[in-house]
Order: sequence, then C-alpha cells, then structure tokens
Amino acid sequence: QDYKVRVKTTLPNGMSIEIPFSIKIIDVNETPTLITLTKDSIPENTMDSVVVCFLSTTDQEGGINFKYSLVSGQNDVDNQAFGIYKNGLYLLKSANFEKKEAYKIRLRTTDIGGAFLELPFTIVVKDVNEKPVIKVESYQIPELSPPFTSLGFVTAKDVDRNQILKYKILSPEMPFIIDSLTGNLSLVGFVDYETKKDYEFWVKVKDTGYPLLSDSALIKVSVLDEIEDDVLPSADLVSPNGDGRNDTWKIVNVELYKDYALTIVDDYSQEVYAVSGNYTNDWDAMYHGKALPDGIYWYVLRNNNNGKYFKGYITVIK
Repeated sequence: QDYKVRVKTTLPNGMSIEIPFSIKIIDVNETPTLITLTKDSIPENTMDSVVVCFLSTTDQEGGINFKYSLVSGQNDVDNQAFGIYKNGLYLLKSANFEKKEAYKIRLRTTDIGGAFLELPFTIVVKDVNEKPVIKVESYQIPELSPPFTSLGFVTAKDVDRNQILKYKILSPEMPFIIDSLTGNLSLVGFVDYETKKDYEFWVKVKDTGYPLLSDSALIKVSVLDEIEDDVLPSADLVSPNGDGRNDTWKIVNVELYKDYALTIVDDYSQEVYAVSGNYTNDWDAMYHGKALPDGIYWYVLRNNNNGKYFKGYITVIK
C-alpha cells in the first residue's frame, strides 16, 4: 500500500513551497503465530499409517502454502512414530493404550518466505475395550472324586486394565460348576468312568468394560478310571480262535492293576496261569504251549500291598 502526502515549507520571509510525496510500504515476511491440529487424540488399535489429524497455520499474512515437518527439540521424544504428508499427520504403527497412553511430538510450520514456527504437542491415545481371551485347556477328574473336588482353573487374559472377568458354564446339565470370579472349575455330584468317559462343554468369560465383550471356549474333561471295590471291569469270555475278538482275557484299563497278582485255575483248582504283577491282558487260554479245553476257569486278582482282591470266572470257548 502507498501513502500520498503533500508537504509545505515556509521561509522566514513568508515565502512557501509545497511538494507532493509518495510513501511506499515495503512488506516484510512475518513469522507464523500458531499451529492448529484438527484433533489431538486417537483411538488405540487403529490401522497402520492412519491420519491422526490435519494441520493448519495462523499467519498475519494469510496464505495456505505452509510446509509442515517434525523437528528436533523440546517434546520431540515420539517424532519417529509419525509421518507427515502435505498437511496430514500420520501415525506409522497402530497405537496400543496399554503400552503407551500418549505421544509427544514437535512440529514446525514454514511459510513460503521461509519464516517458521515450532510448537510442542501431545497426542493422547484413547483406551478401547478389548475382548478377553480364554486359554483353552483340558482337565481330568478321577471317577471316585467327591463333590466339589477342584479340577483346576479356567483362565482368561484381558489386556485392559482394571477389568473384572466373570465366568459361566453355558452347557446345561453338566456335573461341574465354575466360580464366576475365580474360574475355579469343580465337580458337583458324581462322575463314573464306566458310564461316561469324557465331557465337553462351553465356558463363557465376559469383561466389565464398555461395551461388554466376551469370549467362549470348548472345555474338555476326561474322567479317569479308578479301581472300584464292587466289580472288576473285565471280559467274561475268551475265544482264542485267531479272529481278533476275545482272543485274550482283558481287564479294562489294566494298568491300574499293576500291583495285583493274577492266578487262574480250572474247574479242578489246577493252576493254569499266574503272574505276580503287571498283567498285560495276554492270557490266551494256553497252558505249557497247549490250548486249554473249553470250560469255566476261575481267577483271583489280589493286591500285593493291601490284600484286597477280585474273583470271578472266565468262559473259554474256541
């Protein structure tokens, strides 16, 4: 902008003169005064290279052609986590509130005349509720266990802080209960190996965040066979004819009886088989290399430690 003025000068004798002047204002580039972010927070778990915000500059001279950059200086500790394209500020890797709650950066804006302004900023990471995850495990319970025997704990992991996890068995009519707060899985009632060897049921865990999130897992429980006093779980027939069925006398889960001695006699009480322990389901109705005749044979399976025993008969039919 130019200013036009007229200057008059008067001499002592009264004579005067007026002269017009034109004053021209020369513009001097001024430093920007403010950097503004459209927002200064970002939710966690966003995609890599997501735009955090857009930048703008306040400059007395106006204009829109500003160059932005991340620069060293006070508050620059997290500059490496960001990038700038035109006036967009990008986060290069997804934010994780549980690992880092805020980023500190230092920004510079430079106008077309080379004048610049640097300012520190803090970008806050917003916590987002994340679902808990159940650890899938298998459990075992001996069949003679009394009610409320603990099988162990169903566990879940939640990366969010100060969450309370609550557990629940989804499958009805199961002989198990779970503590809603601790995840302790316990027997309620009884189980019987001979009736049902395995159980499968769904367990759900939910958190207390917003929104409420949950996870479910299929839990497997195996019932372990135990020695019961009333009856020996064994075959009552041996047919050693080589057809692959009933060729030997078998005890269910025979390894449970490794400390038992087995004696088998015929109808005349003549011993035809004996082993002091670790019977392996291998008696094939042979005696000294010869096949025993068809008929009834009697067994006694006796515990070598406490004297408890099972007795019964075996029918041999070829």
